[in-house]
Formats: sequence, structure tokens, C-alpha cells
Amino acid sequence: WPEGPEDLDPLICAFVEDAWCEGETQGTIGNLLSAFSLVERGIVRHLTGAWRLYGAWGRNELRSRCVPMTLIMLRAFAGLAVAWGWLDMALVLLLGCQCLLRTGEMVGIRLADIFVGALEAGALLNLPDTKTFKRSGIAEQVNVDDPDLVTFAITFAASKGLQPGDLLLQSHPAAFRRRFKELQIGLELQQLDILPYSIRRGSATELFRRTNSFDRVLTRGRWQSIRTARKYVNEALQDLGQLSLSARQISLMN
Repeated sequence: WPEGPEDLDPLICAFVEDAWCEGETQGTIGNLLSAFSLVERGIVRHLTGAWRLYGAWGRNELRSRCVPMTLIMLRAFAGLAVAWGWLDMALVLLLGCQCLLRTGEMVGIRLADIFVGALEAGALLNLPDTKTFKRSGIAEQVNVDDPDLVTFAITFAASKGLQPGDLLLQSHPAAFRRRFKELQIGLELQQLDILPYSIRRGSATELFRRTNSFDRVLTRGRWQSIRTARKYVNEALQDLGQLSLSARQISLMN
């Protein structure tokens, strides 16, 4: 055992190296270092070597990217959710696609966050708990342009008797992920690396392909720079190209 905080860093560095060799995930190390920081904040300054190794790990290990979800896939997920009686699941999936939402934003939508004016003009979705809000304190908003989707949201809320502070998603976020996986299996897409974040990746790509405008993607996706949005869409386009190639190869094999 280390005699003092200064003796802890070499031990953790050795553990990080061992974890790398054993094929552990970078997230495991991130959780470990964060846990030390939460237990004793003053210990952070003694873990400089471990944090440097953690950063080197991230630079040398390619990040695993989930498959962008195409519009056809999204509609299939939502349709199956409706068929199984998961109307709340279908609603948040469609809102996530329409508004390029992150997973946490989808599961956190409350009825009061949806402001409806003239129905034909769609609605305004307030996003009070986003990355930008946490950094700057500025709440974000995005338009819901599809009147049919707005009607779906209003009808669903009325049928469930939701109050302004109620979440649209009627289940726990963990249940949301479990249901998402069940829908993926039900559609026989389990061979693809599809995650809830695939909705945001695919929707951003679909918007760019439809409008040919990175500015539109930047505004709707609420990225901080056009460079970030461009990199995000270009990566998703490459992944979609590989996905199409794999689909053709499977078709030829069959």
C-alpha cells in the first residue's frame, strides 16, 4: 500500500499499463481516476502520470463509432415500438431524429419542454439540460417542423394524462436502452453496432444529404463550430458507405 499520495501515481500507472496489455477499455481507467478525484479532490495533483497515460491511450486507440441510423431504420424502430405498444418509445425516437438529439436529451424531454403555437408551424422544443447549458448556462431550443409528429406528441400526452413536469418517456433510461436493444433484435439488425446515439449521427447525415448545408447541420445539431459538424458528418458518410458495401456483399453471398 502507498505510504502517501505521492506514492499512488506509480502504482496506478502500472495498473494502466497492465490494463492496456490485457485489452481493458479506456472507460475503465477513466472511471478509476474519476473515482479517486471524487473521494479526495486534493489527490488529483498527485496523479499526473496516470492522467498522461490515460490521454495517450485515447490518442493511440481509435474510438469505436456506432453505425449511423438511416431514416428507414429509424422509421422501422418507431413502427415496431408502436406495434409493441411502446408509444412513448416511438415518440422520443422520432423526436430524436427530427431534432438531432443526444441520448440524454431524448430521455429527458418533459411535456413542458414542448411549446406549440400554430399546429401547422410545428412546435418549439426547449432543451434545458444540454452540454452547452452546463458549460454556459444558456438553454438551447430546436424547432419540431413536422406537424404530424407534434400531433402525435399532443395526442400521446392527452391519452396518458401527462402533467407539464412529466417525462414523455414513461420508463427509466436503463429500460429505454433495453427496449432499444429489443427493437434491434426484433428487426434482425443485431449484427450492426447500432446504439441510441446512432439516431443523432444518422439524422445529421440525412439532413446534410438533403440540404447540402453544413450550416443547417451546425444549427440544428447545436455544435460549437462548423469544423466539428463537418468532421461529424464526413465520418458518418464514410460509415454509411461501408454499411452499404457490407449490405451488397451479404446480398451477393445470399
